[in-house]
Amino acid sequence: VDTRQGVEWSHASSAALDADNDYLVTLRNLHMVLAIRRDGSSVKWGLASDEAVWSGDEPFPVYRIESEAAKFWEPHAVSPGRSPLDFFLVDDGTSRPGCTGSPTTCFSRAVGYRLDPGTLTAHLAFEFEFPVPAGAPGEVDLDLYNSNGGYVARLPDDGVVVALTSVSIDDDPNVGHPAFVFDVAPNATIRSELRLPRVPRSHKSGSYRAIPAFSVAGERDLPPDRAAAFF
Repeated sequence: VDTRQGVEWSHASSAALDADNDYLVTLRNLHMVLAIRRDGSSVKWGLASDEAVWSGDEPFPVYRIESEAAKFWEPHAVSPGRSPLDFFLVDDGTSRPGCTGSPTTCFSRAVGYRLDPGTLTAHLAFEFEFPVPAGAPGEVDLDLYNSNGGYVARLPDDGVVVALTSVSIDDDPNVGHPAFVFDVAPNATIRSELRLPRVPRSHKSGSYRAIPAFSVAGERDLPPDRAAAFF
């Protein structure tokens, strides 16, 4: 029996189609996002919080994040924005400087970036964390820490749905992980929120995803006399 173990050096954690129908892929262990042409012919661009992963002679544009505070760590749930230069992801934050794995030293957030091809800079265009707003006192020790997974996506009205689905409420290893789902306005204020029950601690990734649906069984948000015109 071969007992050798491989090194999971990249861990592709999510993939989505961008506005050009090419692929966006997050590599969790490299704190990286790659845009890959759908036919597999080449990489369109790359972005990583740890710039040491780049050799300096990549055959594609490499973007730099505008500041240390704007960097993401352990990315999940990449999703497209309005253009091929916009995208969202969940920044779980486990490798964020100062994070020790405790809810009082770590926090997670949903972030959106806009790429500037002229300067090869990725600008932080959207940020949501709960309950303390970004940059406010108590951000690190009070905001929710989502240890793995999550979800974020733009809604048709330019709002954003954010799900933190493996939340560490305290340091007790026997406590399960609840999930929080938020309907967030474009200015990062909460329009509605939902807390889902804890998942048993044996499921270390909690609920992992929470994906929005506009109808469960064909229901609509219009009364029957108006909805009939749509069928």
